[in-house]
Amino acid sequence: MSKIEDLGLKERIYTQIRDKIFRLEFAPGEKLPEQKLAEEFGVSRPLVREAIRRLAWEGLIHIEPNRASTVVEMDDKKIQELAFVRWQHDQLAIPLAVYRASKEDLDRLRRLALDCIAANEAGDLTRRHEIDAQFHRAVYALSGNALLCDLQERLGLLVRLWQALHITEPRMLADGLRQHLELVERFEAQDIPGALRVIQAHSTSSFGSDFHGRLLTPEDLLRGSPDET
Repeated sequence: MSKIEDLGLKERIYTQIRDKIFRLEFAPGEKLPEQKLAEEFGVSRPLVREAIRRLAWEGLIHIEPNRASTVVEMDDKKIQELAFVRWQHDQLAIPLAVYRASKEDLDRLRRLALDCIAANEAGDLTRRHEIDAQFHRAVYALSGNALLCDLQERLGLLVRLWQALHITEPRMLADGLRQHLELVERFEAQDIPGALRVIQAHSTSSFGSDFHGRLLTPEDLLRGSPDET
């Protein structure tokens, strides 16, 4: 097998395990059966273990020495930490993105925003979460900061797991998808303070957690973002 083929196989195994987690075929706290996965994919167990280690580095899997690997659990504390860290990174990335974005970049962001709304309205939540992640990756890419992009990629995986667990019907966080379009409008106006206000409101609703320590209930998610306190 060539190096290129080997890399392609490793990426495929990684993607398949990751997607099983996003589809909740492996729930948070559940053990990952390495041998069973190896047999399912028709590959060696070391290749599966390598993919699991990569997912562990990215934060989706928890590994303890001499024990089975498990899908990370999204408890209240982890959600609060995720909301806080993502907001800190947004404050660095958004001003850079506003400054660097071209008309073509903004057109692409708008298309992603509209595609995300369309997927949600069609009831395809898996596709909705996937495009939502693409939108945020595209925003961070505009910052031109490779380290911020790498951090966003890792945080985005935890966001998708949280969404798979909690966003169970299209009405939930529908307002948050429209905030994507509001953000693009702030970019077009080169309004950095306005863009930061939009992304803060978006982060508050998207993670089901505000920045004052209160977790939002499913009823909050159906109503939309709460007022700032």
